[in-house]
Amino acid sequence: MDYSLLRRRKAECVLRVLALSGGEASFSYLARETGITKSTLEYNIRLLERGGLVVRGGRGFVRLAVKTPICYLFDAQCDYAYLGLLGERGERGEAETETALKLLEEEGVKPVKVVVVTTYKAASDWETVAPKAEWVLLSDKEITSVDSVEGRVRGKLEELMRSYKVVVDCTAATKPATIAFYRMAVKLKVPLIYVYEKQRKLIWIISSSDLKKELLQ
Repeated sequence: MDYSLLRRRKAECVLRVLALSGGEASFSYLARETGITKSTLEYNIRLLERGGLVVRGGRGFVRLAVKTPICYLFDAQCDYAYLGLLGERGERGEAETETALKLLEEEGVKPVKVVVVTTYKAASDWETVAPKAEWVLLSDKEITSVDSVEGRVRGKLEELMRSYKVVVDCTAATKPATIAFYRMAVKLKVPLIYVYEKQRKLIWIISSSDLKKELLQ
């Protein structure tokens, strides 16, 4: 993704309109809403297409290649997805996933899609956690390798980014898994949270404001 294109005023304008239009719009709608001449608009769409930020659909439609981070940058309405780690139960009465989702909801973020990354053993400990969640199960060996975690999870994260405003949670599981999640969030420009379980406090390691400062200024 060539996010440097966001510093081109007309390209940014196209992305803004797409984000605020649900991620997709017709060429004629883009021309009308941006006020850019058709030839200049076509040029900027081609730039964005080459940069991996938009794709062309049928009947003259253009859509965002990813909603994360673009929809965050322009405060666009979009469904949220949560991608988080889950450790073994131990003495915990509540899963890290449940705690994180409750704290996110307090901040106005209510994911409609939940993906939990954990081990086979931990999954058996938490059978009732987020019943509608999608599970990505790793072996004990994989969860202790940064590269293995990233290799197994990155494709799923990129899939979520195409359709949702994604929040990544690096709280639980192993240190290598936490590092892998942090590394992916930094590379792919995704908001990242960490939860202090005992204090029931959520912090944004990478916030939408951080992404705006990095990509728009």
